[in-house]
Amino acid sequence: MAKLNPVDWKESFKRPHTKGEGRLPLTFQTELKRYDAPLQKNMKRMKPVIFFQSTEDETVLLSEGHYDYWKRELPNPKKLVVIQGGNHSYKGHKKFVIAESIKWFKKYLPVK
Repeated sequence: MAKLNPVDWKESFKRPHTKGEGRLPLTFQTELKRYDAPLQKNMKRMKPVIFFQSTEDETVLLSEGHYDYWKRELPNPKKLVVIQGGNHSYKGHKKFVIAESIKWFKKYLPVK
């Protein structure tokens, strides 16, 4: 199998509405993994969490989400919303994601 050039690696990084290859550098995922250990260490202290994941996410695959770990380790309340279709930007589902987020915030994160 031929090795892909990083510029060709993700089609989503070639957006006409952004300057360059995309809004985030291709190294973003690798750099973000540095925070895995501190997040896992402090998981039980996290506040209510809602996850949204599209089945067609081209950047973060559903199989790479470690949701079994999050489900086991995160305190309640927590919620995973799997969106059939869509993509990393929730294409065609943004209004739903926003509406569900607002409901979640109103229920669990009231501003006082």
